[in-house]
Amino acid sequence: MSRLFAWAVALTVIVAPAALAQRPDGVQSTLLYKGKDAFVHAVPLAPGFVMTFTVPSTGVMKPILKTEPQPPPDGKRPAMHGALFGRSRLIPADLVAGVAVDDARLYVLTATRVYQAADADRGDGPRGRGGPGAGSADATARPPKLIGHRFKLHAFSLADGKPLMGDGYDLPLVSEDPKATEPPDTTRVTETLGRGPIELIKDGLKCLGTTVIFEGNSVKSLDVKGKQFTPPPGFFARDPDVRIG
Repeated sequence: MSRLFAWAVALTVIVAPAALAQRPDGVQSTLLYKGKDAFVHAVPLAPGFVMTFTVPSTGVMKPILKTEPQPPPDGKRPAMHGALFGRSRLIPADLVAGVAVDDARLYVLTATRVYQAADADRGDGPRGRGGPGAGSADATARPPKLIGHRFKLHAFSLADGKPLMGDGYDLPLVSEDPKATEPPDTTRVTETLGRGPIELIKDGLKCLGTTVIFEGNSVKSLDVKGKQFTPPPGFFARDPDVRIG
């Protein structure tokens, strides 16, 4: 951990506070915030990121949030980085979808892929429908289908790195179109350390139809505007390997 701290401090000297990366760098850490008493970095895990809160005067650095892509259900799980950063202390998500900082807080939007189980593919050839192999054990299971992303909003105090929204707030599926008949398409999400869909406002932020206002370290109000859609069962499952359908 001491080596990582030295690396983060060295990069803080090199990277200007205003040079916040819009696209994540898979090699160098990115300075998200530089204050008088604390730094916040996004350290690449290749794949994934861990965000760290550092107090230079004491040399204390702590991880506050982690993202790491997970394979589809039944897929092969990639090598994890739990040996460096204990997973039990962090919040799992697939990717970072937005980062913003105001005078008092760090806001992070994370996204986790949601899959729908697919039925067995019985084919269209001789062994397909009506063929000799129809309905046989030779039918192959199709891979699960990506149906969207579950977004979660996080907030941290810039004074001590304390999380201000617990393990994060699951954002509802909201469409700005009051006449919409289908939920918004959330299948395409680009990882970014820029603001993404986060819009800073006085004492808080707006993000994907949800407005959060803070009073100090407490949530003063939370308002959702737009047409809300009921997600399919399991959409907000805590386990990223849980399948729907």
